[in-house]
Formats: sequence, structure tokens, C-alpha cells
Amino acid sequence: AASGAMAVYIDGTQTVSGTYELGNVNLLQTSWTEEGATNTFHIGKSYNTTRWFNGAMSEVRIWSRALTTEEINAEGHFYGVDPSTAQGLLAYWKLNGTGTHVEDYSGNGNHGTAEKAF
Repeated sequence: AASGAMAVYIDGTQTVSGTYELGNVNLLQTSWTEEGATNTFHIGKSYNTTRWFNGAMSEVRIWSRALTTEEINAEGHFYGVDPSTAQGLLAYWKLNGTGTHVEDYSGNGNHGTAEKAF
């Protein structure tokens, strides 16, 4: 966040890089919606209710550091991560549960709630 460095990888290939000034990401940071401020973090939701994520996610990981190209392309990286050895892993949602509970497998307790049941 301090440098503003940003890189986007699609299927392990860096497609975009540059700088972007958003600051630090905080899972409990207040976000703004059309209805006003909320103290929640959302994945696949926009500030505008007419916009949505039109796709499917198999898992989501949040890191406190930027991963290197080598780490992103390491064998097996796309299929899982060992939370006990993953330096900087803040949240790891496999999105393979049932109901609306979203388990955080990082060991950091950042569990979530799905808007709709799996």
C-alpha cells in the first residue's frame, strides 16, 4: 500500500501493472454503500446494487504482502495453500461449505457470511 504498486495476474500471467492509490486494506474497514456507511467487507459486491459479480469463485485468499511471480506460478499454488507455512496469509476462504457460513482456513478467524446459501 505504501508504494501503490499493483499487478494483475490472469492464469499466472501478469497482464497489467502500475500504481494505484487505495491505501491499506482492512477487513473491518468501513465501506460506503448507497444506503450509507457499513462496517463490513464484501467480495463480489459493489457499492451500487445494480452492479454485481457475474461469475463463480472457487476460493479467495487475502495476503498482507504482494506475492512474487514465482510464488503465483509455483506448482499447486492455484489449488491450495498450507496456512501453517504461508507467510502473510490473512484470510483463506475455500467457498466449499454449505449454508451461509464461510470458513476462514487461514487460522486467523476471519469467518464470513454468504448472502445466499451455497
